[in-house]
Amino acid sequence: MDSKEIDKSEKSVEFTGILTKKKFGPGRNNFYIVGMRVGNKTGTVKGSLPSVTLGMAYRIKGVSKYDDVRQERFVWITKAEEIPDATPIGIVNYLINECPQVGEVAARRMVDKWGQDTLTKICDPVLVSQQIEGFNLERALAVANWGQSEVSNRATKQKLYAIGITTGQVKKLIDHYGSDAEEKIRRDCFKITEIDGFGYLTAAKIADLLGVPKNDPHRLRAGIVYAFDEFFNQGHVCVRRSDLVRAACDLTEGSQQAINEQIDKLIETKKLVDSGNTPLIDFTGIDSNWNFNPNVSSTQGAAK
Repeated sequence: MDSKEIDKSEKSVEFTGILTKKKFGPGRNNFYIVGMRVGNKTGTVKGSLPSVTLGMAYRIKGVSKYDDVRQERFVWITKAEEIPDATPIGIVNYLINECPQVGEVAARRMVDKWGQDTLTKICDPVLVSQQIEGFNLERALAVANWGQSEVSNRATKQKLYAIGITTGQVKKLIDHYGSDAEEKIRRDCFKITEIDGFGYLTAAKIADLLGVPKNDPHRLRAGIVYAFDEFFNQGHVCVRRSDLVRAACDLTEGSQQAINEQIDKLIETKKLVDSGNTPLIDFTGIDSNWNFNPNVSSTQGAAK
């Protein structure tokens, strides 16, 4: 595209978005660069934030600018505030991504009109046609039929969309767990990492959503393995136990005692390998699925 055709003008913007990624920060005066999802679109936001919590909803006022280096637009924050109750955001994202006949404007009109009752109200086609601008009875009926078909999973989907889970991920979870998906996920959120497309960070967001305690054993073990994997990706073949404990504590917010207990259990079950007399945990006995491989020496890769 000719650079003359690129719109580099600055525009005042105001929106509500879900924080999906931290790219930089904190810097001076709580300066951050983050990724945010608004409806079905994602973008970069820069500036001072009161906090950075993945999955949190924020109300942002700012200026949309063009970055000549990255050749993309971003939003420079002038004012930001958290929205602890992300229920309306979840409903809007849910409708935008899945409901036929409903785009972002219509979804916001519905939520502005009915709030947390929106997913119940849309099941009445007469009500939709009478109270939502742009909906005749035929269009409202398509929405109502969809709403009635979603009754069994709509509460779960609403919550997932509220923390920035993508449409594809929501579909995978519902397809995998079926009815009562939320309760099944709650029993061990971190088993979802066995599903293609789900890693520890996404599972942790869902665990936070469902109120899973920070010292939950499933959370701690998954966090230890994730921290372990990060060391491995940096080229290490072993890690000092103290470094692994520190990394896992930072990641999970669990206590050192609880992390150490779970490391011992992972060693006992041969998911991790203790390198004997040194304070090292060795990678070399672990295959790509984190299963112990008895044909590989547990001391082969230990640092000297």
